Amino acid sequence: EAKETVAKIRSENEAERDAFEAKMAVFRRENELLQSQMEILQRQLEAIQSAASLSDTAVLNSNQSLQGSDDTKTIADLRELLTLSRNDKEQLELKLKREIQKASQFEAKCTIQAKALAEAREEVKNQAAGKDSYDAQEHDRLIKSVMNMK
Repeated sequence: EAKETVAKIRSENEAERDAFEAKMAVFRRENELLQSQMEILQRQLEAIQSAASLSDTAVLNSNQSLQGSDDTKTIADLRELLTLSRNDKEQLELKLKREIQKASQFEAKCTIQAKALAEAREEVKNQAAGKDSYDAQEHDRLIKSVMNMK
């Protein structure tokens, strides 16, 4: 019965660790995607700004004020989009940091539980080697200690 409990605890811990690792992988992929999108937007913004600069010069020279205002509006829209993208990136980076912290805490918890499990197994092994059978109270105490590892 103690072995079943220990096996159950171990499988739950492994499942939890796998879930955290999967979340971490998803956040990393999202972060990489946002990074690449930010780079693309930055290049596009720079290209539009240089084109707008050339266009503004042409507008001033040729008195075509409507063309200049359209470019200015487009640049303003792109700047707003860039700002929003940066904010999204920062939020995802914060989420990633939190998930990394959670994963570290989980790993520490798993290490502690693995240590306690090894100690419990060693104690059971020692008692089994020292006695042909142990009493019901000792059995209950060991089961409780294993259950308290959760």
